[in-house]
Amino acid sequence: MNETNVLDVGLLQLELRLDTITFSLYIFCYFVIMFLSILGNVVVIITAFGSKVEQSPNTVFMGSLGVADLLTGMFALPSTLVVRVVVSPFTYAAFIRQMFFMPAFVFCAVSVNHLVALTIDRFIAVTYPLKYPLIMTPRKVKRILCVVWILGILVGVTPSLGSLNYPKQWVCGTAKYQAGTVTVHSLLLSATAPVICIMLLGLYHV
Repeated sequence: MNETNVLDVGLLQLELRLDTITFSLYIFCYFVIMFLSILGNVVVIITAFGSKVEQSPNTVFMGSLGVADLLTGMFALPSTLVVRVVVSPFTYAAFIRQMFFMPAFVFCAVSVNHLVALTIDRFIAVTYPLKYPLIMTPRKVKRILCVVWILGILVGVTPSLGSLNYPKQWVCGTAKYQAGTVTVHSLLLSATAPVICIMLLGLYHV
């Protein structure tokens, strides 16, 4: 294991899990990814919603997906970076630690839901080109987006809804800890992920 570094932040002592060189490379790579994610998705959002012309359902879905991915770069990546490299009471207490991963769970689930919605939208557009404007009305698009976001948030927060037997347990190394709903969440994802992948592969090639 690499030698750790200790930082004093006021009365709080933080310990880094990586040596200085590895930590610097880790931070550099993460920041490059975060910068490109934020910049790229800002461009997508401006392109999707910046025009005064009425957007198509596909454009609205793409813009909403850009928002989800932008939030991933702004919140999910930094929080997972902190919890993976910093050892402190705020990152290794069982209950608080799972809060750091919640943004990643939420925004990843929302992004996957957007991909499913986009796939179905394109399937309808190709299969029923004449009826498409009647099927995918602006009101229906708004309802679909509400479902996409609400369902993604519910799936993302599921691991943190259950109670921990020892919420203040110091989680470090290979110590095992689980909220009451983590197992259910894992089973749910393991069952739905293959179905979503099959839908994407199948519908994109129709």
